[in-house]
Amino acid sequence: MIQIGRNAPCPCGSGKKYKHCCIDKHLRDSRIESDIPLSGETPKHIKEIFGQLEPEGFATIEELREKMRGLTDNFNQSPLDDFLGLSPERMFRFQNTELFSEGSGLELNVKVNRKLIKNTLIAKIADHVLVAILESGGLKATTCKKNFPRKLSQEVGEILKANSSQFGKYLSYSSVQSEDDVRPLRLIRGTLTKCGFIKLRKGSFHLTKKGVETVENGLSATAYRKLLNDYLNFVNWGYYDRYPKLQELQEFVYFLLFIIHKKADDFIMAEEVGLAFLRAFPQTLRSCVEHFSGYCSPEELLCHTSEHRFITHISHLFGLLEIKKLDDRKDKWRKTILCKKTSLFRELFIWEV
Repeated sequence: MIQIGRNAPCPCGSGKKYKHCCIDKHLRDSRIESDIPLSGETPKHIKEIFGQLEPEGFATIEELREKMRGLTDNFNQSPLDDFLGLSPERMFRFQNTELFSEGSGLELNVKVNRKLIKNTLIAKIADHVLVAILESGGLKATTCKKNFPRKLSQEVGEILKANSSQFGKYLSYSSVQSEDDVRPLRLIRGTLTKCGFIKLRKGSFHLTKKGVETVENGLSATAYRKLLNDYLNFVNWGYYDRYPKLQELQEFVYFLLFIIHKKADDFIMAEEVGLAFLRAFPQTLRSCVEHFSGYCSPEELLCHTSEHRFITHISHLFGLLEIKKLDDRKDKWRKTILCKKTSLFRELFIWEV
């Protein structure tokens, strides 16, 4: 289907802008093969519940309420294909329980192999930053933004180039002049500060006691888990990209991890993760409508966003996924990305579902 700009005249000839006329109809025609409710549609599970009501009706409103209560309770406790075998009740617990807390259904292994952690990109960057601050005796921050100085930013940029040449566009420019040119560095600095490894005092960065211990002994499993938890929960995933806000990706990170747990024992296409997420949370498609353009459909935009933020950025940074690219895609500007869970992923996450 030929893609049309949202502000272009609608091809139906009405004289209205495309976004005010036929865009919903075209979205409905181009969406993926699952019952994604658009505005005005009744969700599939509501249709199923009403389909189980007795055609002869009910004598009293209380009988109807009792029947509906039983049907909805049964539905909420039944596994759904769209949730990859999870029930709506379990998904509700995922959404409303603190990440990795007891009873949430997903906890972090406290005895994870430290050798696996040592080889992650986040461990290499954290170790380099902490050593640089320790050796300087107090690393002077930039005057205006209180960022890391240019020399340290350039060194971290070299680490990213050496370890991620094929995945993720971590550098804004080929030549690093400031922390802003190393896209994840500000997020990493904020996470190291929030986790209590470094502190800013009188215009300089200093190590805390926890930071000194990490330099001496390496990044511990506890420290790695703390960094991961804070990065998933408190960092703005879309800080330096131009994709839609799509806060749902971060709010339902439990399910993103669950998709990898269920599907990525072997290499899968990265877009499968986005499509599985969309089947579970079809309302996220509406967040992409404002960015609907001639370059890709809303579904493709959501897949690209999840691929960029969760797979090639966070999961790669923390060593959760093994990633490779294929050169067989017809689109010369994008390559097919495959992902597979690593030994660290298998050992780190304890699933209770």
